[in-house]
Amino acid sequence: MTSPPAPWSTSWHSGVAAPLFERFGGRNMMMVSTFIQLCRFIVTSMLLDYAQKPGYAGQQEVTEATISWFFIYYIGFGLGMLGIPWLYPTEINSLPMHTKGAAVATATDCLTNFVVVGIMPSGIQTLGWRFYIIFTVLNAAFLSIM
Repeated sequence: MTSPPAPWSTSWHSGVAAPLFERFGGRNMMMVSTFIQLCRFIVTSMLLDYAQKPGYAGQQEVTEATISWFFIYYIGFGLGMLGIPWLYPTEINSLPMHTKGAAVATATDCLTNFVVVGIMPSGIQTLGWRFYIIFTVLNAAFLSIM
């Protein structure tokens, strides 16, 4: 017998996202998701800055708050940016372009995942909490062009 998915699991939030996609549309769901991620990166960057200050009295509390914002990120990501980029190209493309749009979306998803996974370890090692500023700027840019 398998156990149910954990509440922070992205698969659970993707299941919630499917009916919301039909009700609110893919673009709106991606915008909400990007906004949640943007807020998470801003708050996490600030919290990690405080957590790494020597002698800061609230380091334990700030660290715990940072962890909670990681869960908020997974909720936002699962609601909009996990599955919707797979569905949205077929929604906005004409019938003859469905397969081409899905192919481009799949290739883009794989390429960006490869790049993020490739640069994350060295980026965090080199820049520390400042590395999250890159993702903050990217999410702000994505939100402004959606």
